[in-house]
Amino acid sequence: PSLLDALIPLVFMIIMLTWSIVLFGIDAATGPLQVALLMSAVVAAAVAHKNGHSWDRLGEEIVKGISLAMSAIM
Repeated sequence: PSLLDALIPLVFMIIMLTWSIVLFGIDAATGPLQVALLMSAVVAAAVAHKNGHSWDRLGEEIVKGISLAMSAIM
């Protein structure tokens, strides 16, 4: 992966979060921020797929990450 591949999801997320806050102000916390984060995750998954990672592997790693986070929360 290149530096550009690493920066695309990050820059996209910053732009989407900023845009959500500018458009919706304090009300952004009720939904638009979550949509921006979800769209950023889709962009990151697309970049990972472009770099040769399979959708199955991405799904497995997403489940693994959520499982680790849930065990820390509990």
